[in-house]
Amino acid sequence: MPLKITKISKKEIALIQIKAAARHYKKKDYVSCITLAGAAEEILGRIAKKRRGFNQQDNDIDYTKSIFHYFKKDIPKTKSLITNRNTTKNELKHNDIGENLIIEADLENEAVTFFVAALKNYFDASEEWPNDKITIDLFEFLTL
Repeated sequence: MPLKITKISKKEIALIQIKAAARHYKKKDYVSCITLAGAAEEILGRIAKKRRGFNQQDNDIDYTKSIFHYFKKDIPKTKSLITNRNTTKNELKHNDIGENLIIEADLENEAVTFFVAALKNYFDASEEWPNDKITIDLFEFLTL
């Protein structure tokens, strides 16, 4: 039987992931939401950065730096802030050293962070919002 090759854009892949992430969030399956929204956020973040010069990870890091600045604290290196931001998402996807068998995190908060970032990157990458009521309703609920 011959292979059935599918041609699909990265934007379309990310939209499928975002829609699925929204449905998982509503079921309180935050692990799946983080994994799917995190993947979409990365795909769309690269497109958004190329198109606009920044993405939502950049915005998150700038915001975090502004808090350190406001409280007159030493601002950590950008790489350290990025690692901290993405730790839970990456721990859910990988077992890098084979020893981290348990994860401790606020999974609901992480799901919100990556779902919202994915949606904002979607807009920045395409200048439109997804045409999906469940996705948009969740985004508005989480951000308004």
